[in-house]
Amino acid sequence: MDIATSTWQDWTIVAIQGGFVVRHLVDLRNTLDSLEKHQTPRVALDLSGTSYMDSSAISLILNIKSRFEARGGGIAVFGANKELRELFSIVDLQQVVSIYPDQSAFEAAMSFSS
Repeated sequence: MDIATSTWQDWTIVAIQGGFVVRHLVDLRNTLDSLEKHQTPRVALDLSGTSYMDSSAISLILNIKSRFEARGGGIAVFGANKELRELFSIVDLQQVVSIYPDQSAFEAAMSFSS
């Protein structure tokens, strides 16, 4: 799994390439811990390059949602492929995390809500 960060407005976009699975979560957790330490208010996970994920990834998404929202921030997810969207639907992730089909939809929604 490769991780890259960029910014858009007051959001930090964390792009995840490859498998989003338990054996790779330490690197992502370190990235997110660093963002939290630097008072990053909002994080968007770009899953457009993510081929698959396991239950530990879902757990991490819910964990960072709680952590960032506790500080007045937020989290969003965009770019998930068909299989990931089906997984999100099975676990009802869209009920607790804002999920967008792609970065353009995410940016449009965030621009509208500002």
